[in-house]
Amino acid sequence: MRRWITAILTTALAASLVGAGSAAQAHKRTHDPDPVGVMESEVVPREVWRHQLSLLPARERLEVMRKNVGWSALGADPGLWQPEELAYLTEDELTQLEHHNNFRLQGDGLATRIEHLKSPATIPVLQNLIDTERASRAITTLAGVGPQGVAGDGGPAISTRLSFPKGVALDAAGNVYVADSDYHRIRKIDTAGIITTIAGDGNGVFAGDGGPATNARLNSPHGVAVETTGTIYIADTLNHRIRKIDTAGIITTIAGNGNGGFAGDGGPATNAQLNSPHEVAVDTTGTIYIADAFNNRIRKIDTAGIITTIAGNGNGVFGGDGGPATNAQLHTPLGVAVDTAANLYVADFGNHRIRKIDAAGVITTHAGDGARGFAGDGGRAVNAQLRFPRAVVVTTAGLLYVADSGNHRIRKIDVGGVITTLAGDGQRGFAGDGGPATAAQLAFPNGMAMDTTGAIYVADVFNHRVRKFRSAR
Repeated sequence: MRRWITAILTTALAASLVGAGSAAQAHKRTHDPDPVGVMESEVVPREVWRHQLSLLPARERLEVMRKNVGWSALGADPGLWQPEELAYLTEDELTQLEHHNNFRLQGDGLATRIEHLKSPATIPVLQNLIDTERASRAITTLAGVGPQGVAGDGGPAISTRLSFPKGVALDAAGNVYVADSDYHRIRKIDTAGIITTIAGDGNGVFAGDGGPATNARLNSPHGVAVETTGTIYIADTLNHRIRKIDTAGIITTIAGNGNGGFAGDGGPATNAQLNSPHEVAVDTTGTIYIADAFNNRIRKIDTAGIITTIAGNGNGVFGGDGGPATNAQLHTPLGVAVDTAANLYVADFGNHRIRKIDAAGVITTHAGDGARGFAGDGGRAVNAQLRFPRAVVVTTAGLLYVADSGNHRIRKIDVGGVITTLAGDGQRGFAGDGGPATAAQLAFPNGMAMDTTGAIYVADVFNHRVRKFRSAR
């Protein structure tokens, strides 16, 4: 869905857009626009909505729907002549791009020259632009009709059934992958919204290595990740394995010998023992990270296929902050994510915390004070309360998104360490599609993924759905 920024073209705003001159002159030059309403559509008739500004999520930019509006300078001050677009920079700052002038417009009304601007122009952004999506953050269902039932492939994902979906991932093309745990399958939702099975025949056992993934058998897969090359990794939880699907669709085991337990560090990952791995992540180098849940550890597989423990000593309690992560204690870690600086973030489920392991191997708490509950929105994340967090996503900008599962919420931690709720009102249930995400109901949200537009996909486990909403990035 296209994201709309609606311009309130009052006389005052028109005056600021055209520069100096009387308000009456300014109003005349903007062709006496009618008030612009809220619009959610892919196509807007230019002749009707010629003064509306829209944000294209794929490029996170504002653009003027009609380029040749003809706002021009009055008197000696510059104006917006044939504006090409407005690029969204931050919450309250815009960059205006046009044929003759390029300049930055800030929320306080000041403009900063970028190039070819002889003198600054002004636009009171915060007072005169309304981001209708930021206000609403509408949530929708991408896949699943709710109650468990017979899975249906080959049709619209919105009309099919999922059974306790646990993991979500996206590829570079925008396809969505779902670990449909109780159906023992990995499902794919293409960009047209059609769902298919790409791994698992529905029987919850182990079989199929070396053959087509669609003929293989998985056992309650909880996690899925997609490498930039298109290779897919699966946390095949009750088979105690990590499986890989190559770009030809062939499935193999890359970690775990099938026996639940702990063994094998320092040797080939295929000979090691895992214990109900819940999540898998892969970084840009091809290094793989595993949330080895019931071993209370985070394991790593290097590009040579050797497995080691990088966090957790196996004791399922809390301890170790400020020291080496290998000496620390985790309690049933269920989620793991890695950022571009090689920092790891762990959903420390039983400790009600998000832990961070920096590139030097030192562990700290990033969110949660250890008390099980809900508190702290608007304050520092380390002082907030979480309840059984199950998953974490980190963006290239350093934002963290947490599936605060027991609170039935998705929470965000900004780069300043402040936590807020993005989705879920705290009540377990299903409600709210089409409305604000913060007013919606979720039921034990689990795996998450974010696309390039800032849309977040959530495995809404007990609602048997994948939900989608947008976040300011």
